[in-house]
Parts: sequence; C-alpha cells; structure tokens
Amino acid sequence: MAYENATGSLSFKILPEEIRKRFKGSLSCYGADADDKWVYKKLQVTHSSGAILGTNDDYLMAPTTSVATGDKYKFLLIKHTGYTDSNENIDSVFGVMFSINDDTPAYNDSNLIVISPGDTIALKLPNCTVANLRAMTCALTNGVPSADGTSGQNALIEIAAILEDIA
Repeated sequence: MAYENATGSLSFKILPEEIRKRFKGSLSCYGADADDKWVYKKLQVTHSSGAILGTNDDYLMAPTTSVATGDKYKFLLIKHTGYTDSNENIDSVFGVMFSINDDTPAYNDSNLIVISPGDTIALKLPNCTVANLRAMTCALTNGVPSADGTSGQNALIEIAAILEDIA
C-alpha cells in the first residue's frame, strides 16, 4: 500500500559573484503508515497569535476525519501568497512569524521562523504538534521582523502538510 509522500528540490545562489556558490538539495518525506495524512488550506494570518491548523480542518481523502491538536507535523510546506486575504486582490507587505513551542511569536524571539511575501518554506517537524505551531504577522524592515503585527496587518498563507494522525 502506498502512503502519503512529499518530495521537492531547492537551489540557492549565494555570496558575491567573485566567490559565488550554489547550494542544491532536496527534501523528502515518506509516510510510514496509514496514520500519515495530507491536509491543505489557505489561512489569513493576523496580528493575533494562533495555530495554523485546528480541529475545524479535515484531512484530504478522509473528509470525516478532523485534525486534532495532538497530531504531529511530519512535513509542512507554507507559502506566503503576498496577499492580505482570500480575495487575493490586495498585496500584503507583512511577514509571518512562526513559533514551534506553543508560544506567541514575537519579532525579537531567538527561536523564530519568518517568511516574507512570496517566500515558501518546507520543514520536517516530527515532534511539533498542531497546537505547538503558532503564527502571527509582523512588520518587516529589509526582510527582518521589526515589530509585531498590529490590527489590520494581515497575510494570506497556503499550507500543505502531512500530519501523523495521533487520535
């Protein structure tokens, strides 16, 4: 039986042209059993900290099975769409901050993951539960968080994840 899988590749050109270096790599996640399931959604992130998935979200291919707060992220892909909401007609200049330890993200935290408009990240977070991963918007200065988001500072993200259905 085939289980849920995700594969991807990446390529970065870094450093000044005189000493240019290219990093190429890949990221793969192969489901271990039938408890590994896909979930997909678009989410408007606001200035208030909250989980990016919750019990109102259903697994794909198992629409009567809801995500639980104790389910774990085997693979997570997040894209900042560059928009403020699901109408996708107003550009967002705000970043999205993520905390994986059930804390409210803050722009000056040392354990922060941040994406800017147009960015995409892919992560394996095998011990991070749905309840642990929290997000909120932030102001950006040169791509770096410079302040926590305030009311009206929203960003639309797209989420695809393979979760281990613990329940």
